[in-house]
Amino acid sequence: MQSYWQHSLRKHSLLASRIRKLRILPVILLRRFGLAPYLNYQAKCKVGTQSIAVPMHEGKLESVLLMEEGYKAVLLSLLKKYADITCFVDIGANCGQTMLEVCSWNREIIYYGFEPNPEAFGLLQKVSACNKFNSTLFPWACGDASKPLKIYRTSELDAGATVVPEIRPDTYASVSGFWIATYPLDKVAIPDLPSGFILKIDVEGSELEVLRGALTTIHAKRPIILCEVLHAHRESEIPANDARKRKLESILDQLNYTLYLCVLDLDTRVSLLEIQAVSEFPKNQVWSRSPHTCDYIFAPKEIQDFAKITLESTGVASI
Repeated sequence: MQSYWQHSLRKHSLLASRIRKLRILPVILLRRFGLAPYLNYQAKCKVGTQSIAVPMHEGKLESVLLMEEGYKAVLLSLLKKYADITCFVDIGANCGQTMLEVCSWNREIIYYGFEPNPEAFGLLQKVSACNKFNSTLFPWACGDASKPLKIYRTSELDAGATVVPEIRPDTYASVSGFWIATYPLDKVAIPDLPSGFILKIDVEGSELEVLRGALTTIHAKRPIILCEVLHAHRESEIPANDARKRKLESILDQLNYTLYLCVLDLDTRVSLLEIQAVSEFPKNQVWSRSPHTCDYIFAPKEIQDFAKITLESTGVASI
């Protein structure tokens, strides 16, 4: 049974979403009347307490105007006693959704973003420039080797674009894909990465390859890792999904990291309900039945008292 504050949170989130839609009504009308592609301007919205600028490049970033302060900003507040939150490395940056969230939460954050989709990368650059974020952006993917790979997507700005099309074979059956560059994080010359920096990985199925290409960095700097690990797309993909999860568990064990599940609000998947210590990834899971249980913290085992974060997160959504 959901608690009173969880129920209140859902009602508040739905109300906030409706208010946001009213505020961007002029932007919506421009799109519906077919004028958005001819007007390049900046729209303003709030993320948390900060006002941010969103470039309306042909109306493509309208959805960003509906953003709420999500769980990553809450996580940074919880993690500041355990990590160096002044440095954020974002592998799988898309159009800048995470960049907007973390950099509006703290304008002093040094942000490094990786995005191989050229259209998404172009908008990522525009979002950073018009908000004057302290960012360095790389137009390639991270993986386990320096090599070309094909990326598959269903639209220009597809947030689910992937270099592992077998995770959703029915989705990409008629998609030919195109070539992108891939490099290991260990080969990227990021200067003066602090120990305990934040590393976010959202790469639609290639988490294992990203970790393999970052082993030296992880061993040396011991970052706290925020990682999406998807469940199977369909029942038929469960065996392959479970096998990838077991390989992830093995590499995290070799790295001496522990697992924590970020339980998100089922309705919006932007609000953090709690953090749970877990010994392994859930198996035999289909994404459609449990989309709010795919986000994790990987924490170095040597961090003293990190397990307390599970208690600190209790009721955090009501703050």
